Amino acid sequence: MKNFYYTKSQALNEQVAFIEELKKSLLVKPLSPKQKTKLRWTTLVNRIHYSFLAVDRSITTESVKKLFMIDGKTNLNELEAQVYRYKKALDYLYQNWLVTDRLVTPKTLIELYKIAFDGKLNVSTEALDESLKYVQVISEHPVIQAALAQIIFLNLAPFTKDNELFANLVFLLFLYKNGYDFRRIIFLEEYFFIDLKNYKNIIADCVKKQNLTEWLEYVATSLTAQLEKTIKDINMHKVETVNVNFFELNDRQKSILTLFDHPENKISNKTVMKHFKISPVTASRDLSKLTNLGLLLTIGKGRSTYYIKV
Repeated sequence: MKNFYYTKSQALNEQVAFIEELKKSLLVKPLSPKQKTKLRWTTLVNRIHYSFLAVDRSITTESVKKLFMIDGKTNLNELEAQVYRYKKALDYLYQNWLVTDRLVTPKTLIELYKIAFDGKLNVSTEALDESLKYVQVISEHPVIQAALAQIIFLNLAPFTKDNELFANLVFLLFLYKNGYDFRRIIFLEEYFFIDLKNYKNIIADCVKKQNLTEWLEYVATSLTAQLEKTIKDINMHKVETVNVNFFELNDRQKSILTLFDHPENKISNKTVMKHFKISPVTASRDLSKLTNLGLLLTIGKGRSTYYIKV
């Protein structure tokens, strides 16, 4: 690893303090369940859309939406399969790393990569560990820590492909780990893509100089801008219009959610079939809709699949 360094400049400290103010404001914004679901859905779609655009893989927001709708495509092309796996990695981060004092290890990074991508490790595990120690040895503000991790692993390029997308996931990993998921309605990928030339120039310049201060300031400024934009949209009741039927739950689907009231309940397709006396296809449709809306997460594969409430 290069001998990177950074300073906590006045500009960086001011942005971080402003982020904390905006975060508090966002957390207390009253949102109905339907509003929150719509915002999270829009964030997910745009996060994927802009992430892939930034690496020259164009997939429209409509294509992303259709991919995760009920009765969506089953015969996926290569790009759609990549998007599907990327979403699985996002789900994994939320499910496994939201607010935890566990240290991120080389094994963590390798497991995360394998969920989303199919390349191979291109550096030693010692190199991964050295980079992680740099990020985690000092207790930094979560935004600073996440931004450090993103640029360090982007520069390290630890796998044979998809390192830029992987670095985005590492950024979220460190944010989520420290509880900075921002209600899952904030995404920086749009800001980075719109400002792509400057984004890439800052990364290249910081790596060349081995001074990461400008990058940290840039990420903090980007996050501030997106927080302000989202809060403004909420205040103006400006939520992306989506087919209302997609967000409407029938009585049975609402009742399925109540099965999760007991925290130890693990609900499967069979559980729903027996409880509501419905067919396997109907149970699968209901669970798929609740999953695609971000209300449930899928755990396991095949017959061992079960669902948990988000």
